[in-house]
Amino acid sequence: MKDNIGAYGSFGVTAIYKEGENNVLLLDNAEAEKTDGEFWGFTNNSNARWPIGSTVSFHAYAPHSSADKSMLTYGVDKDNVQTQITYTASTTADDIINQPDLIVATNTGSRQISDAADAVQLDFIHALTAVSFAIDKDLADVVGKGGKMTSVTLKGIPNKGNCNLSVSATANVPTAAWTTGNGTGEYTFDLSGANIVVGDQDHALTSDNQTLMMIPQTLPEGAELCFSLDMNGTTQEWKVPLKGQVWEAGKSIIYKLSSNSINMLDDAKVVYPDTWTVHSFPKTSFGENDVVGLYVVNKFNQIVAENVQLTKTKGENNTFTWKTKDNKNFSFSTDNKYFAYYPYSASMTKGEGTAATATDFFKTKISSLSNDNNVVADQSAKETLLAQDFQVATGTVGPDAGSIVFNMEHQVGLAVINLKSKTLVETRQFTKDTYKYYYGEGEQPATDDYKDLGTVDIMASNAFVGNKPYRADDAGKKYLQIIPFGRSLTYQASAQATSGNQNGWGKLSGEDYSMSPSVNQSVVEKDFLPYCNREFYRLARLFEYKRSIESFTVPVDGTYTLECWGAGASKGGKSEGDYLAQKNQILYICVGGKGTDGSTSDKGVGGYNGGGNGGDSVLGKQKGGGGSGATHICLMDGLLKDLKTAYDNNKLLMVAGGQGGNKGSADGPYGGGREGGKPEFWGGGYYQAATQKSGYAFGTGQNGHDGDNTYTSYEGRARGSDGGGGGLYGGYAPYDSSSFNATCGGGGGSGYVNPNLVNGNTIAGNQTFLSPSGVSETGHAGNGAALITWLP
Repeated sequence: MKDNIGAYGSFGVTAIYKEGENNVLLLDNAEAEKTDGEFWGFTNNSNARWPIGSTVSFHAYAPHSSADKSMLTYGVDKDNVQTQITYTASTTADDIINQPDLIVATNTGSRQISDAADAVQLDFIHALTAVSFAIDKDLADVVGKGGKMTSVTLKGIPNKGNCNLSVSATANVPTAAWTTGNGTGEYTFDLSGANIVVGDQDHALTSDNQTLMMIPQTLPEGAELCFSLDMNGTTQEWKVPLKGQVWEAGKSIIYKLSSNSINMLDDAKVVYPDTWTVHSFPKTSFGENDVVGLYVVNKFNQIVAENVQLTKTKGENNTFTWKTKDNKNFSFSTDNKYFAYYPYSASMTKGEGTAATATDFFKTKISSLSNDNNVVADQSAKETLLAQDFQVATGTVGPDAGSIVFNMEHQVGLAVINLKSKTLVETRQFTKDTYKYYYGEGEQPATDDYKDLGTVDIMASNAFVGNKPYRADDAGKKYLQIIPFGRSLTYQASAQATSGNQNGWGKLSGEDYSMSPSVNQSVVEKDFLPYCNREFYRLARLFEYKRSIESFTVPVDGTYTLECWGAGASKGGKSEGDYLAQKNQILYICVGGKGTDGSTSDKGVGGYNGGGNGGDSVLGKQKGGGGSGATHICLMDGLLKDLKTAYDNNKLLMVAGGQGGNKGSADGPYGGGREGGKPEFWGGGYYQAATQKSGYAFGTGQNGHDGDNTYTSYEGRARGSDGGGGGLYGGYAPYDSSSFNATCGGGGGSGYVNPNLVNGNTIAGNQTFLSPSGVSETGHAGNGAALITWLP
């Protein structure tokens, strides 16, 4: 740029003043020349007379339009008090040296008759932007050494514009507002003969007379700087986008091509692969502080950037960019190759520069992933799973070389394990011993030997053994594990304690529990079901009333749920608990019978296993009802009344109490529970209940007393009393010989559960519980029952 007005020789002046309501043009592109010392004047000044009393706006500019090969034209808009300057920055090599360094100045002045003839001061400023080019020797870090610069080109630059020059509110500071027109220019400098070698030293690429004088502006889309070099006889072109750069008036811009002036990696976009998203993989995008490694290979297969660490960094307004560790920048050239990988490793082994794709470049690393020491069996933790991933991508440079995109791809496989459930009959309940068929004894059971009760879904176990995948959902039904291509992992799970031994999987012969992803099928998915290769989940043996003692031989070690229901017209009790039994152990079961009602002709009969008989009557009155029998399970054979020794030796497992009789029927006080129902006198009041420690007798309910004719007019004396129910201790059947109303009902027998049983409970017959068929009942009605249930 020129640094003084004298270098121009002359300058042009436009002067406008206001006369009345009209603007008057005083000077129109008048040429001012130096006259004396520091003053400038007009050669032809016949019209240059001050309008007395008016303020004159002066607009000055250089060079004057009369200058040789001027690219400037001038006009006047007196209505708006502006001088209009039009400029076209020529693109031809010959014209570039003639591009003008436009300077402008403005001021105002006024005169009265008495004023001295003082000069108007004009302070000129540069109105264009000077653009030149240079090269830094460190450019070799990006493009390699030894190349020779052949040309530099500035493309897509708007080179036609208009400047409206006017006086501003600040004295001697002009307003020079530029607007660009349509069309752009391209400026090329041929450097083929300059012998500028990359990496040799710093060089200026253009001389002073090749400085471009350009219109101030914000550069648009498509503006770019291109430079070419000769690498061993091959031309390589680099592009630097300039969109958004601001050229200010009076500024000198030097585009110095260096490793730090080429496109920054802030413009990189690294895209996380979405191929695993549908399988609930726990990572779907790169997050803050994720680190990717980058290699850059130039056109001549030279690795010019090695294992650069790129970190996703949060900036202003929650935006993210990829930053290098030292904020070093790299060029995005269509002539370069860019290979990225994730996750970053400081010890990554570089590939060959001749590789065309990232998969080829990182092939050594990819193949090593299948080595035994690189396969992690336990990936149940999220962090461990993610660490097994390995992704690569070849960067795709945008058409303007101003952006680059890495669409990452997994280079390992994903195993997707779906744990499924199997629907089974919940309980297959047998009334015969043909269940032993499932243990290799006897014929296949007939369909009328059992009932199937309810259904249950058995979910495959997630208690993985050996290879342990990551749980991908809240329900625990989907699991994921990363497996290198070329490897096969086998899965199995042990049964979970909450599901007995039914839901394990992975050991059945003839079934394939392996997962083997490959390059062609990177995601492998399998459903695994629990073993449970039968129709039912539990087995049960129901013992019904037979008026005899039956036995049950334990088929397999395990926990057996024992249930007993005492007999009764409506209120037999229940006992239950879980017993840990050993194979071939024998359990003895005695199911109680329901007592019968009395009548005027027949006494009620006590039920089997401890029910007391009803008493006789006189004078044709109602005879007593029978008490109902208890149901028990014991490790010794015998009726309950004979098992006191077994009880004392902790071999009696449980008892469900029978109901007592009342007023001639078997439907009296409830049986069962820790205390049976209390017997009630004919005239009101209650007698004591059978308990865990006492009652009429161990295992036996009291027989009802006979009526008598001592007080013939009182029915409560003539009727027969009712029998007590059987139980751990049988119910009382009291009789008050001194009372007019001596007759009394029989009490219910008490229940019992051995304290060694787990979840043990004895339930009174006035409570609600499940019946032998699994439906709800309040008190048990009819003969008793016993049920043994287990997981096969």
